[in-house]
Amino acid sequence: LKFANYFISRRRIYHPRVTFLIFSALHDMTDDKVANLPKNSVPLAILLEHKGSLDEVKSSIRFMVTDIFGHIVPTDRVIADKIVHTSSDEVVINSKPFSRTSAKGNDIYELKFFDQKRKAGFYECFVSVGATNSKYMPIVQEAIVIKVSREILISGLNLAVHESERFPLDGKTESMNINEKKLMQLSADDNQKLAVIFVISDKLTKESILVDQAYLQFEEQNTKSTIIVPVANDGNANVYKADIDFKQMAKDYEFTSGMYEISLIVGDDVIMNSVILKLALLNLQLPAVIVEHARKSVLVATDYKMKPEILHSFRPPEKRPPKFISDIFSVAVVIPFFLLLCIWFYLGANIWAIPLSPVMIFWIHLNMFETLKYLGILGTITFLSGISVLRKRADRIKEKAD
Repeated sequence: LKFANYFISRRRIYHPRVTFLIFSALHDMTDDKVANLPKNSVPLAILLEHKGSLDEVKSSIRFMVTDIFGHIVPTDRVIADKIVHTSSDEVVINSKPFSRTSAKGNDIYELKFFDQKRKAGFYECFVSVGATNSKYMPIVQEAIVIKVSREILISGLNLAVHESERFPLDGKTESMNINEKKLMQLSADDNQKLAVIFVISDKLTKESILVDQAYLQFEEQNTKSTIIVPVANDGNANVYKADIDFKQMAKDYEFTSGMYEISLIVGDDVIMNSVILKLALLNLQLPAVIVEHARKSVLVATDYKMKPEILHSFRPPEKRPPKFISDIFSVAVVIPFFLLLCIWFYLGANIWAIPLSPVMIFWIHLNMFETLKYLGILGTITFLSGISVLRKRADRIKEKAD
C-alpha cells in the first residue's frame, strides 16, 4: 500500500523514462499474469460518482471498487461501518451494507443517504470492502467525504432606518414586501442607522441554519463602487442582524454621500441556490467633515500620473596632483633599482649569469604565497652567503694594505 501511494503521488514527472518505470511498477502490482503475487499485496481504490456531492436529485452514495488502474474488482462485501456528521460528530448510520447494481457491465455500490431530515453539511463515510481474490488488500474503514447540499429560504427579512439606541426590529417575524424591479426608497444621514434582520432556513425542513457568508452590499449608483459589510449571527435562534452606524461606517468603510443600492448576499459550500437579493435604494447624506476625513481606498489614493524623471548626479572626481609631481614620484621609485644595479656592477657581480628560470616558474606554476615561501629560504641562504663574501673581501683588502 505504501509503495502504491508513493508511485501514485508522483504527479510531476519530467523524464519519459521515469514515467515508463512508474507505470511498469504499477502494472506489475495489478497484472494477473504476474506470478507469485503475495497475499493482500494489491491495493484497492474507491471511485466516487458526483465527487460525493448529494442533493434532492442525486440522493445516493454511489461508487465503484477498482484497482489503481481503474479496473473493476469483484468484491464479496461492501459495508458502511458508520457515517458521521463532521460539524456535530453525530453518527447517523451504523453498519449498513451497500446494495450492488450493474451499469454498463460495471458493479456499482449504492446507499441511499439523502432524505428530508438529513442536515446539510459534510459527512465522513467509513467504508470497508472485502475482495474475492486473496491477492487484493481489503479496505478497512476508509473515510470518504460526502457533501449534502440544500436549497435555502430567506425569511423574516426586514430593514429600517432609525435613530434609537435599541434595535427596532426585534420580534418581527414577517418579511417585508420586496420588489426587485421597483425598489423602495430610503434616506439617511450621519445621525441615523440602518437595521437589518433575517433568518436563513432549509427549504425542505424549514429549520433555521447557519451559513459561512452573509453580507450587505452597498453599490454607489454613479461610480459603481461597492462596499461590503458583513452580517453576523447573534446566536439567538440563528437570526442574522446588522445595525449599521453611518457615522462610524464613513470612517471604516469609506462611505460618502450619494445614492446606494443595497443588496443581500448569502453563500455557503453546501447551498445550492446562493442568494443575491436587491433590497432598497438608500439616499445617504453625510456632512463635508466626514467626507473629507473618509479614508480613501488604495485605488483612489494611488496617483497613476507620470512622475518626474529622476536625474542622478555622480560625485565629482577628487582633484589630482599635477603630472609633473607624478613623474617625479615615479622616477624616485625607480632610482633605488638602478642604484642596486650600479653597485652590483661596481662590485663585479655577473648579473647576466643570473638564471631566469625561477621567474618563469613563478609566472607559470606558482602562486604568490608559494613563491614567498621559496624566496624566504633562498633569501636566508643569500643573506648568509653575502655576509661571508663581504667578510672575505674585507680581509683580502686588509692583507694587501699590510
